Amino acid sequence: MSDYADTLTDESIGVLRARVSMLETENERLRTALTPPVSPARRGAGWRVASAVLVIIGLLAGLAGLVTAYARTQLLTTEQFVGTFAPLADDPAIQDVLVEASLTAINDAVDVPGLTTELIDGIRTLDLPPRADSALNLLKGPAAQGAQSLIDSSVNTIVRSDAFASTWENALQVTHTQLLATMRGEEDAALSITDGTLSVQLGPVVEQVRTRLLDAGIGLADAIPTIDRSIPLLENTSLDQIRGAYYLIDIAGAWLPWVSLVLLTAGVMCARRRRRAVAVTAAMTAVTMLILTVGLALARTIVTVSVSGAKTAMTPDAAQSLFDAATENLSSMIVALTTLAITVFLVAWLSGPASLPTKLRATVTAAGVQTRERLEARGLHAGRVGAWVSAHTTVIVALIAVAGAAVILLTRPLSPAVIIWTVVGAAVIAVSITFVPRPPVAVPSDVFGTEDAAE
Repeated sequence: MSDYADTLTDESIGVLRARVSMLETENERLRTALTPPVSPARRGAGWRVASAVLVIIGLLAGLAGLVTAYARTQLLTTEQFVGTFAPLADDPAIQDVLVEASLTAINDAVDVPGLTTELIDGIRTLDLPPRADSALNLLKGPAAQGAQSLIDSSVNTIVRSDAFASTWENALQVTHTQLLATMRGEEDAALSITDGTLSVQLGPVVEQVRTRLLDAGIGLADAIPTIDRSIPLLENTSLDQIRGAYYLIDIAGAWLPWVSLVLLTAGVMCARRRRRAVAVTAAMTAVTMLILTVGLALARTIVTVSVSGAKTAMTPDAAQSLFDAATENLSSMIVALTTLAITVFLVAWLSGPASLPTKLRATVTAAGVQTRERLEARGLHAGRVGAWVSAHTTVIVALIAVAGAAVILLTRPLSPAVIIWTVVGAAVIAVSITFVPRPPVAVPSDVFGTEDAAE
Protein backbone atom coordinates (compact mmCIF):
# COMPACT_ATOMS: atom_id res chain seq x y z
CA MET A 1 0.00 0.00 0.00
CA SER A 2 2.85 2.35 0.86
CA ASP A 3 4.64 1.57 -2.44
CA TYR A 4 1.45 2.33 -4.36
CA ALA A 5 1.06 5.63 -2.50
CA ASP A 6 4.70 6.44 -3.18
CA THR A 7 4.15 5.68 -6.85
CA LEU A 8 1.10 7.96 -6.96
CA THR A 9 3.04 10.67 -5.17
CA ASP A 10 5.85 10.47 -7.70
CA GLU A 11 3.34 10.74 -10.54
CA SER A 12 1.72 13.74 -8.86
CA ILE A 13 5.08 15.39 -8.42
CA GLY A 14 5.89 14.80 -12.10
CA VAL A 15 2.60 16.32 -13.22
CA LEU A 16 3.04 19.27 -10.89
CA ARG A 17 6.57 19.81 -12.13
CA ALA A 18 5.30 19.80 -15.71
CA ARG A 19 2.62 22.28 -14.71
CA VAL A 20 5.17 24.54 -13.00
CA SER A 21 7.40 24.35 -16.07
CA MET A 22 4.49 25.37 -18.29
CA LEU A 23 3.63 28.29 -16.01
CA GLU A 24 7.26 29.43 -15.96
CA THR A 25 7.33 29.34 -19.76
CA GLU A 26 4.14 31.38 -19.94
CA ASN A 27 5.50 33.81 -17.36
CA GLU A 28 8.66 34.29 -19.41
CA ARG A 29 6.58 34.92 -22.52
CA LEU A 30 4.55 37.58 -20.75
CA ARG A 31 7.69 39.16 -19.30
CA THR A 32 9.23 39.32 -22.76
CA ALA A 33 6.07 40.87 -24.21
CA LEU A 34 5.91 43.54 -21.50
CA THR A 35 9.62 44.35 -21.54
CA PRO A 36 10.63 46.95 -24.17
CA PRO A 37 13.01 45.46 -26.72
CA VAL A 38 16.61 46.43 -26.16
CA SER A 39 18.40 47.61 -29.25
CA PRO A 40 21.50 45.51 -29.91
CA ALA A 41 23.47 48.64 -30.63
CA ARG A 42 22.70 52.05 -29.23
CA ARG A 43 21.98 54.45 -32.06
CA GLY A 44 24.41 57.29 -32.19
CA ALA A 45 24.09 61.01 -32.72
CA GLY A 46 23.88 60.56 -36.48
CA TRP A 47 20.57 58.75 -36.22
CA ARG A 48 19.18 61.41 -33.89
CA VAL A 49 20.21 64.16 -36.30
CA ALA A 50 18.70 62.26 -39.22
CA SER A 51 15.47 61.80 -37.28
CA ALA A 52 15.25 65.50 -36.43
CA VAL A 53 16.02 66.58 -40.00
CA LEU A 54 13.44 64.21 -41.48
CA VAL A 55 10.76 65.37 -39.05
CA ILE A 56 11.45 69.06 -39.72
CA ILE A 57 11.46 68.60 -43.49
CA GLY A 58 8.33 66.47 -43.20
CA LEU A 59 6.55 69.21 -41.25
CA LEU A 60 7.54 71.87 -43.79
CA ALA A 61 6.42 69.60 -46.64
CA GLY A 62 3.17 68.96 -44.79
CA LEU A 63 2.56 72.68 -44.34
CA ALA A 64 3.13 73.34 -48.04
CA GLY A 65 1.17 70.22 -48.95
CA LEU A 66 -1.85 71.30 -46.92
CA VAL A 67 -2.02 74.68 -48.65
CA THR A 68 -1.36 73.37 -52.16
CA ALA A 69 -3.75 70.44 -51.76
CA TYR A 70 -6.47 72.84 -50.65
CA ALA A 71 -5.73 75.19 -53.55
CA ARG A 72 -5.74 72.24 -55.93
CA THR A 73 -9.17 71.17 -54.70
CA GLN A 74 -10.55 74.67 -55.14
CA LEU A 75 -9.08 75.04 -58.62
CA LEU A 76 -9.79 71.63 -60.09
CA THR A 77 -13.06 70.56 -58.42
CA THR A 78 -16.07 72.37 -59.86
CA GLU A 79 -18.45 71.25 -57.12
CA GLN A 80 -16.10 72.54 -54.43
CA PHE A 81 -15.53 75.80 -56.31
CA VAL A 82 -19.26 76.45 -56.69
CA GLY A 83 -19.97 75.50 -53.09
CA THR A 84 -17.32 77.94 -51.90
CA PHE A 85 -18.23 81.03 -53.91
CA ALA A 86 -21.97 80.65 -54.60
CA PRO A 87 -22.97 82.12 -51.20
CA LEU A 88 -21.17 85.35 -52.12
CA ALA A 89 -24.17 86.30 -54.28
CA ASP A 90 -26.06 86.99 -51.04
CA ASP A 91 -23.20 88.90 -49.43
CA PRO A 92 -24.10 92.64 -49.24
CA ALA A 93 -20.48 93.73 -49.71
CA ILE A 94 -20.09 91.69 -52.91
CA GLN A 95 -23.49 92.90 -54.13
CA ASP A 96 -22.39 96.51 -53.61
CA VAL A 97 -19.29 95.90 -55.73
CA LEU A 98 -21.33 94.31 -58.54
CA VAL A 99 -23.91 97.11 -58.49
CA GLU A 100 -21.31 99.87 -58.51
CA ALA A 101 -19.25 98.24 -61.26
CA SER A 102 -22.32 97.54 -63.40
CA LEU A 103 -23.64 101.09 -63.07
CA THR A 104 -20.24 102.56 -63.87
CA ALA A 105 -19.95 100.42 -66.99
CA ILE A 106 -23.50 101.29 -68.12
CA ASN A 107 -23.08 105.02 -67.49
CA ASP A 108 -19.77 105.09 -69.31
CA ALA A 109 -21.30 103.32 -72.30
CA VAL A 110 -24.65 105.13 -72.35
CA ASP A 111 -25.05 108.92 -72.18
CA VAL A 112 -28.37 109.01 -70.35
CA PRO A 113 -28.66 112.84 -70.28
CA GLY A 114 -27.75 112.99 -73.97
CA LEU A 115 -30.31 110.35 -74.92
CA THR A 116 -33.10 112.09 -73.02
CA THR A 117 -32.14 115.42 -74.58
CA GLU A 118 -32.22 113.91 -78.07
CA LEU A 119 -35.57 112.30 -77.34
CA ILE A 120 -37.14 115.54 -76.11
CA ASP A 121 -35.61 117.61 -78.90
CA GLY A 122 -37.08 115.15 -81.39
CA ILE A 123 -40.52 115.62 -79.88
CA ARG A 124 -40.14 119.41 -79.97
CA THR A 125 -39.69 119.27 -83.73
CA LEU A 126 -43.33 118.20 -84.09
CA ASP A 127 -44.61 121.83 -84.23
CA LEU A 128 -45.95 121.85 -80.69
CA PRO A 129 -47.59 124.83 -79.04
CA PRO A 130 -45.13 127.24 -77.38
CA ARG A 131 -46.18 126.31 -73.87
CA ALA A 132 -45.79 122.57 -74.58
CA ASP A 133 -42.43 123.21 -76.19
CA SER A 134 -41.24 125.17 -73.15
CA ALA A 135 -42.52 122.46 -70.81
CA LEU A 136 -40.66 119.76 -72.72
CA ASN A 137 -37.48 121.81 -72.58
CA LEU A 138 -37.82 122.09 -68.82
CA LEU A 139 -38.26 118.30 -68.56
CA LYS A 140 -34.80 117.49 -69.91
CA GLY A 141 -33.09 117.56 -66.51
CA PRO A 142 -35.80 115.76 -64.53
CA ALA A 143 -36.23 113.18 -67.31
CA ALA A 144 -32.51 112.41 -67.31
CA GLN A 145 -32.50 112.14 -63.51
CA GLY A 146 -35.59 109.94 -63.58
CA ALA A 147 -34.08 107.63 -66.19
CA GLN A 148 -30.84 107.41 -64.22
CA SER A 149 -32.74 106.70 -61.01
CA LEU A 150 -34.75 104.02 -62.78
CA ILE A 151 -31.57 102.36 -64.04
CA ASP A 152 -29.96 102.57 -60.59
CA SER A 153 -32.93 101.06 -58.78
CA SER A 154 -33.37 98.37 -61.44
CA VAL A 155 -29.73 97.31 -61.26
CA ASN A 156 -29.90 97.20 -57.44
CA THR A 157 -33.08 95.14 -57.54
CA ILE A 158 -31.70 92.72 -60.13
CA VAL A 159 -28.36 92.13 -58.40
CA ARG A 160 -29.96 91.64 -54.97
CA SER A 161 -32.79 89.39 -56.15
CA ASP A 162 -33.09 85.66 -55.51
CA ALA A 163 -33.19 85.08 -59.24
CA PHE A 164 -29.79 86.70 -59.62
CA ALA A 165 -28.40 84.51 -56.82
CA SER A 166 -29.63 81.43 -58.66
CA THR A 167 -28.17 82.73 -61.91
CA TRP A 168 -24.90 83.47 -60.14
CA GLU A 169 -24.66 79.90 -58.87
CA ASN A 170 -25.33 78.47 -62.29
CA ALA A 171 -22.85 80.87 -63.84
CA LEU A 172 -20.15 79.67 -61.46
CA GLN A 173 -20.20 76.36 -63.30
CA VAL A 174 -19.07 78.24 -66.40
CA THR A 175 -16.84 80.55 -64.38
CA HIS A 176 -14.87 77.60 -63.08
CA THR A 177 -14.18 76.45 -66.62
CA GLN A 178 -13.11 79.98 -67.49
CA LEU A 179 -10.85 80.07 -64.44
CA LEU A 180 -9.07 76.95 -65.63
CA ALA A 181 -8.81 78.54 -69.07
CA THR A 182 -7.19 81.57 -67.46
CA MET A 183 -4.67 79.40 -65.68
CA ARG A 184 -3.85 77.74 -68.99
CA GLY A 185 -3.55 81.09 -70.74
CA GLU A 186 -6.46 80.65 -73.15
CA GLU A 187 -7.63 83.85 -74.86
CA ASP A 188 -11.40 83.48 -74.36
CA ALA A 189 -11.27 83.30 -70.56
CA ALA A 190 -13.76 85.35 -68.54
CA LEU A 191 -10.98 85.92 -66.02
CA SER A 192 -8.11 87.76 -67.64
CA ILE A 193 -4.52 88.49 -66.71
CA THR A 194 -3.10 91.55 -68.41
CA ASP A 195 0.00 93.54 -67.40
CA GLY A 196 0.23 91.67 -64.12
CA THR A 197 -3.40 92.38 -63.20
CA LEU A 198 -5.98 89.71 -62.41
CA SER A 199 -9.46 90.88 -63.37
CA VAL A 200 -12.95 89.54 -63.97
CA GLN A 201 -14.81 90.61 -67.11
CA LEU A 202 -17.96 92.60 -66.42
CA GLY A 203 -19.58 92.08 -69.84
CA PRO A 204 -21.71 89.02 -68.90
CA VAL A 205 -23.06 90.78 -65.79
CA VAL A 206 -23.98 93.95 -67.70
CA GLU A 207 -25.60 91.89 -70.45
CA GLN A 208 -27.79 90.19 -67.87
CA VAL A 209 -28.74 93.58 -66.40
CA ARG A 210 -29.59 94.85 -69.91
CA THR A 211 -31.82 91.83 -70.56
CA ARG A 212 -33.63 92.25 -67.25
CA LEU A 213 -34.19 95.98 -67.91
CA LEU A 214 -35.66 95.28 -71.33
CA ASP A 215 -37.90 92.57 -69.87
CA ALA A 216 -39.10 95.14 -67.33
CA GLY A 217 -40.18 97.45 -70.17
CA ILE A 218 -37.35 99.96 -69.87
CA GLY A 219 -36.67 100.70 -73.53
CA LEU A 220 -33.71 102.92 -72.68
CA ALA A 221 -31.72 99.76 -71.89
CA ASP A 222 -31.72 98.96 -75.59
CA ALA A 223 -29.08 101.64 -75.97
CA ILE A 224 -26.67 99.73 -73.71
CA PRO A 225 -24.04 98.23 -76.04
CA THR A 226 -21.95 95.12 -75.56
CA ILE A 227 -19.41 96.12 -72.92
CA ASP A 228 -15.84 94.87 -72.89
CA ARG A 229 -14.75 95.89 -69.42
CA SER A 230 -13.26 94.07 -66.45
CA ILE A 231 -13.03 94.58 -62.71
CA PRO A 232 -9.40 94.53 -61.50
CA LEU A 233 -9.03 92.28 -58.48
CA LEU A 234 -5.28 92.09 -57.87
CA GLU A 235 -2.47 94.16 -59.28
CA ASN A 236 0.91 92.57 -58.83
CA THR A 237 3.62 91.74 -61.31
CA SER A 238 3.96 88.28 -59.74
CA LEU A 239 0.61 87.34 -61.26
CA ASP A 240 2.39 86.98 -64.60
CA GLN A 241 3.66 83.69 -63.17
CA ILE A 242 0.20 82.43 -62.23
CA ARG A 243 0.05 79.99 -65.12
CA GLY A 244 3.21 78.29 -63.92
CA ALA A 245 1.86 78.35 -60.36
CA TYR A 246 -1.25 76.52 -61.57
CA TYR A 247 0.76 73.54 -62.78
CA LEU A 248 2.93 73.68 -59.65
CA ILE A 249 -0.16 73.56 -57.43
CA ASP A 250 -1.58 70.70 -59.46
CA ILE A 251 1.54 68.57 -58.93
CA ALA A 252 2.50 69.68 -55.42
CA GLY A 253 -1.05 69.41 -54.11
CA ALA A 254 -1.25 65.80 -55.25
CA TRP A 255 2.12 64.58 -53.94
CA LEU A 256 3.37 66.79 -51.10
CA PRO A 257 0.96 65.42 -48.44
CA TRP A 258 2.18 61.86 -49.12
CA VAL A 259 5.82 62.97 -49.19
CA SER A 260 5.27 64.63 -45.82
CA LEU A 261 3.74 61.46 -44.37
CA VAL A 262 6.67 59.34 -45.60
CA LEU A 263 9.24 61.79 -44.19
CA LEU A 264 7.54 61.97 -40.80
CA THR A 265 7.30 58.18 -40.61
CA ALA A 266 10.97 57.83 -41.55
CA GLY A 267 11.90 60.40 -38.92
CA VAL A 268 10.07 58.45 -36.23
CA MET A 269 11.61 55.15 -37.34
CA CYS A 270 15.13 56.64 -37.18
CA ALA A 271 14.61 57.80 -33.60
CA ARG A 272 15.98 55.72 -30.73
CA ARG A 273 12.92 56.45 -28.58
CA ARG A 274 10.13 56.18 -31.08
CA ARG A 275 7.27 56.82 -28.68
CA ARG A 276 8.87 60.09 -27.66
CA ALA A 277 9.52 60.90 -31.32
CA VAL A 278 5.82 60.40 -32.09
CA ALA A 279 4.85 62.70 -29.22
CA VAL A 280 7.34 65.39 -30.28
CA THR A 281 6.25 65.17 -33.92
CA ALA A 282 2.60 65.52 -32.92
CA ALA A 283 3.38 68.52 -30.71
CA MET A 284 5.38 70.18 -33.50
CA THR A 285 2.51 69.55 -35.91
CA ALA A 286 0.10 71.32 -33.57
CA VAL A 287 2.50 74.26 -33.30
CA THR A 288 2.85 74.34 -37.11
CA MET A 289 -0.92 74.51 -37.50
CA LEU A 290 -1.00 77.38 -34.99
CA ILE A 291 1.62 79.23 -37.05
CA LEU A 292 -0.43 78.64 -40.19
CA THR A 293 -3.49 80.07 -38.44
CA VAL A 294 -1.56 83.23 -37.58
CA GLY A 295 -0.30 83.35 -41.17
CA LEU A 296 -3.85 83.22 -42.51
CA ALA A 297 -4.86 86.09 -40.24
CA LEU A 298 -1.94 88.18 -41.52
CA ALA A 299 -2.71 87.20 -45.12
CA ARG A 300 -6.30 88.32 -44.65
CA THR A 301 -5.11 91.77 -43.65
CA ILE A 302 -2.57 91.98 -46.47
CA VAL A 303 -5.04 90.80 -49.12
CA THR A 304 -7.68 93.20 -47.85
CA VAL A 305 -5.32 96.15 -48.14
CA SER A 306 -3.93 95.15 -51.54
CA VAL A 307 -7.26 94.24 -53.14
CA SER A 308 -9.13 97.27 -51.83
CA GLY A 309 -6.58 99.74 -53.18
CA ALA A 310 -7.43 102.80 -55.20
CA LYS A 311 -7.03 100.99 -58.55
CA THR A 312 -9.40 98.14 -57.75
CA ALA A 313 -13.19 97.90 -57.64
CA MET A 314 -13.09 95.95 -54.38
CA THR A 315 -14.05 97.48 -51.04
CA PRO A 316 -12.42 96.32 -47.79
CA ASP A 317 -15.60 94.51 -46.75
CA ALA A 318 -15.90 92.76 -50.11
CA ALA A 319 -12.24 91.74 -50.03
CA GLN A 320 -12.68 90.26 -46.55
CA SER A 321 -15.80 88.36 -47.64
CA LEU A 322 -13.95 86.99 -50.65
CA PHE A 323 -10.95 85.91 -48.56
CA ASP A 324 -13.11 84.34 -45.86
CA ALA A 325 -15.07 82.33 -48.42
CA ALA A 326 -11.88 81.13 -50.10
CA THR A 327 -10.22 80.02 -46.84
CA GLU A 328 -13.17 78.80 -44.76
CA ASN A 329 -12.61 75.12 -45.53
CA LEU A 330 -8.86 75.53 -45.12
CA SER A 331 -9.40 76.92 -41.63
CA SER A 332 -11.60 73.92 -40.81
CA MET A 333 -8.86 71.57 -42.02
CA ILE A 334 -6.32 73.35 -39.82
CA VAL A 335 -8.56 72.92 -36.76
CA ALA A 336 -9.10 69.24 -37.61
CA LEU A 337 -5.37 68.55 -38.04
CA THR A 338 -4.60 70.38 -34.81
CA THR A 339 -7.13 68.18 -33.02
CA LEU A 340 -5.56 65.09 -34.59
CA ALA A 341 -2.05 66.16 -33.56
CA ILE A 342 -3.13 66.78 -29.96
CA THR A 343 -4.90 63.41 -29.92
CA VAL A 344 -1.80 61.56 -31.17
CA PHE A 345 0.30 63.37 -28.57
CA LEU A 346 -2.06 62.29 -25.77
CA VAL A 347 -2.11 58.68 -27.00
CA ALA A 348 1.70 58.58 -27.13
CA TRP A 349 1.91 60.09 -23.66
CA LEU A 350 -0.70 57.76 -22.16
CA SER A 351 1.16 54.74 -23.52
CA GLY A 352 4.50 55.94 -22.15
CA PRO A 353 6.43 55.07 -18.99
CA ALA A 354 5.62 58.25 -17.07
CA SER A 355 4.15 57.89 -13.59
CA LEU A 356 0.63 59.19 -14.25
CA PRO A 357 -0.11 57.22 -17.45
CA THR A 358 1.36 54.10 -15.83
CA LYS A 359 -1.03 54.48 -12.89
CA LEU A 360 -3.95 55.08 -15.25
CA ARG A 361 -3.18 51.94 -17.23
CA ALA A 362 -2.77 49.94 -14.02
CA THR A 363 -6.13 51.20 -12.76
CA VAL A 364 -7.90 50.20 -15.99
CA THR A 365 -6.21 46.79 -15.98
CA ALA A 366 -7.13 46.18 -12.33
CA ALA A 367 -10.75 47.14 -13.02
CA GLY A 368 -10.82 44.72 -15.92
CA VAL A 369 -9.37 41.90 -13.83
CA GLN A 370 -11.85 42.49 -11.00
CA THR A 371 -14.80 42.56 -13.39
CA ARG A 372 -13.57 39.41 -15.10
CA GLU A 373 -13.13 37.57 -11.81
CA ARG A 374 -16.60 38.51 -10.62
CA LEU A 375 -18.17 37.29 -13.84
CA GLU A 376 -16.16 34.08 -13.77
CA ALA A 377 -17.19 33.49 -10.15
CA ARG A 378 -20.79 33.50 -11.36
CA GLY A 379 -19.97 31.08 -14.14
CA LEU A 380 -19.99 33.72 -16.87
CA HIS A 381 -17.13 33.51 -19.31
CA ALA A 382 -16.59 33.88 -23.04
CA GLY A 383 -15.35 30.37 -23.68
CA ARG A 384 -13.23 29.99 -26.78
CA VAL A 385 -13.86 33.62 -27.77
CA GLY A 386 -12.36 34.82 -24.51
CA ALA A 387 -9.38 32.52 -24.95
CA TRP A 388 -8.85 33.80 -28.49
CA VAL A 389 -9.12 37.44 -27.37
CA SER A 390 -6.63 36.78 -24.58
CA ALA A 391 -4.13 35.24 -26.99
CA HIS A 392 -4.49 37.94 -29.67
CA THR A 393 -4.95 41.13 -27.65
CA THR A 394 -2.01 42.88 -29.31
CA VAL A 395 -3.27 42.07 -32.80
CA ILE A 396 -6.79 43.24 -31.95
CA VAL A 397 -5.56 46.56 -30.56
CA ALA A 398 -3.40 47.07 -33.66
CA LEU A 399 -6.40 46.41 -35.93
CA ILE A 400 -8.49 48.89 -33.95
CA ALA A 401 -5.75 51.52 -34.36
CA VAL A 402 -5.50 50.85 -38.11
CA ALA A 403 -9.28 51.07 -38.52
CA GLY A 404 -9.39 54.37 -36.62
CA ALA A 405 -6.54 55.77 -38.71
CA ALA A 406 -8.31 54.69 -41.92
CA VAL A 407 -11.50 56.48 -40.87
CA ILE A 408 -9.57 59.69 -40.20
CA LEU A 409 -7.55 59.48 -43.42
CA LEU A 410 -10.51 58.68 -45.70
CA THR A 411 -13.20 60.94 -44.23
CA ARG A 412 -13.75 64.16 -46.19
CA PRO A 413 -14.31 66.78 -45.06
CA LEU A 414 -12.32 66.05 -41.92
CA SER A 415 -13.58 67.78 -38.80
CA PRO A 416 -12.62 67.81 -35.10
CA ALA A 417 -15.87 66.00 -34.29
CA VAL A 418 -14.96 63.11 -36.62
CA ILE A 419 -11.50 62.82 -35.05
CA ILE A 420 -12.71 63.00 -31.46
CA TRP A 421 -15.52 60.47 -31.92
CA THR A 422 -13.26 58.10 -33.85
CA VAL A 423 -10.61 58.20 -31.12
CA VAL A 424 -13.20 57.83 -28.35
CA GLY A 425 -14.82 54.88 -30.12
CA ALA A 426 -11.47 53.16 -30.70
CA ALA A 427 -10.46 53.75 -27.07
CA VAL A 428 -13.74 52.33 -25.74
CA ILE A 429 -13.39 49.20 -27.88
CA ALA A 430 -9.73 48.74 -26.88
CA VAL A 431 -10.47 49.16 -23.17
CA SER A 432 -13.49 46.85 -23.34
CA ILE A 433 -11.19 44.02 -24.40
CA THR A 434 -9.75 44.12 -20.89
CA PHE A 435 -13.17 43.25 -19.48
CA VAL A 436 -13.82 40.24 -21.73
CA PRO A 437 -14.23 37.22 -19.35
CA ARG A 438 -11.64 34.51 -19.94
CA PRO A 439 -12.56 30.84 -19.59
CA PRO A 440 -11.37 29.12 -16.40
CA VAL A 441 -7.86 27.66 -16.55
CA ALA A 442 -8.08 23.96 -17.30
CA VAL A 443 -6.04 21.93 -14.82
CA PRO A 444 -5.23 18.33 -15.89
CA SER A 445 -7.74 16.00 -14.25
CA ASP A 446 -5.07 13.42 -13.53
CA VAL A 447 -3.48 15.84 -11.06
CA PHE A 448 -6.58 15.92 -8.88
CA GLY A 449 -7.27 12.24 -9.52
CA THR A 450 -3.78 11.31 -8.41
CA GLU A 451 -4.02 13.50 -5.35
CA ASP A 452 -7.37 11.98 -4.42
CA ALA A 453 -5.97 8.52 -4.86
CA ALA A 454 -2.97 9.44 -2.77
CA GLU A 455 -5.17 10.53 0.05
